[in-house]
Amino acid sequence: MGTNLAEIRARHAHRRLNGRPFFVSERYWPVFQSFLSSDRTLAEVGSEFGFSAERVRQIVHELDVQLGLPRETPREWQQITANSPVEDLGISVRIVHRLKEAGAHVVEDLLRLDLERLSIGEASRVEVLEALEKWGYKIGGGRPRELKRLVDQLRQLRRRIDEDFRSWTTRVETMESRIRRLSKAEEKL
Repeated sequence: MGTNLAEIRARHAHRRLNGRPFFVSERYWPVFQSFLSSDRTLAEVGSEFGFSAERVRQIVHELDVQLGLPRETPREWQQITANSPVEDLGISVRIVHRLKEAGAHVVEDLLRLDLERLSIGEASRVEVLEALEKWGYKIGGGRPRELKRLVDQLRQLRRRIDEDFRSWTTRVETMESRIRRLSKAEEKL
């Protein structure tokens, strides 16, 4: 991460964006704005949003890169266009790197790629196709039946993971509550 934080603050101090650009995470935008609008430390910003100072540094650098990507028209700040950087699709960094290695730097390049020949896994292919479909783009005129089945399975798996996570969170919170009660009871003795 070659750019220092003072340079990032200076670079974005003049920029007055009306709202969060669509390609920036809703969760990270307030962190970035808080960092830019104050002289607080990374730790202070992090404590406000529940992140470590190192994670705030990563968020600031990631958004600096995203905001610095070339955008030729004001429309590209509001939606995906053929000239939008592939990073704007919201796909994982690993997949973005693979796409760039294959020569796809903007959406138009990606639409020309044969994803079947690209050395990415099936779940990564699904992630790319879902991101493109979200913005109204299709590769190859539609999905094969197998790909649709995989997408459905992936959605079901994500739903089950979310349900399990909530269940485990409840269990952990219950145990923590019991520990606090027992600790307080022992202190009284």
